[in-house]
Amino acid sequence: MASFIKKIHSIESDLCLPAACNDLGIETMQTAIGDRWLADSLRLKNNSNNPLIYSEEIPSICGCEDSGHLVMPTPHPTKPCYWGLAGDGAVTLLAQLFARAKLGNGRVNVASGWKARVGVKDTDRTLWDGSNKLSQMVEQLVSQELGEGIFHRDEIVGESSLLLLSGELDDVDISIGIRNSGTEAKTSVTTRTSDAKLELSKLTNNIADFLKLHLVH
Repeated sequence: MASFIKKIHSIESDLCLPAACNDLGIETMQTAIGDRWLADSLRLKNNSNNPLIYSEEIPSICGCEDSGHLVMPTPHPTKPCYWGLAGDGAVTLLAQLFARAKLGNGRVNVASGWKARVGVKDTDRTLWDGSNKLSQMVEQLVSQELGEGIFHRDEIVGESSLLLLSGELDDVDISIGIRNSGTEAKTSVTTRTSDAKLELSKLTNNIADFLKLHLVH
């Protein structure tokens, strides 16, 4: 096994995932949604701008989407010691089955966090860019619900309309993300916590109602 282990996850992955990886000594990084951004970040983490990664052993890197879809190294068919990156549902399934069989009773269950996603349909996406006055009003709404000074904005390359607020409340990590759909007239709110006991359904719905009021005409 290679000496480095890195896992890249998208902005909608379970918040318990980074903490679980860090406990195992696995470096993590958060990216925009989509195989392209997972793959680009995996290459950069290996100090490579080349589409291929050079390694005498299979690189210990993995990209993970919220759906469970994985981006993993795949050997180049004609270049020894060179690896590409591919997302393949069938390979993901086989890798999971192999890991389960290999670990047997030694498997350790990882705790899951809490997440809610609400989509606001028929929105005018030109009115939301993640950094305008409406986004500031959403920040105020969140502060009124959960308290001042808890959250900070995170910038994610590849997410041009994203407002991503990250913070901590009573030792529980919280993430609130709002972004436009890239393919339809819809703006989504995703709220995550690292403890399944802390649910923020009311806040999520309040943000969605606010967006509906200002983005749907």
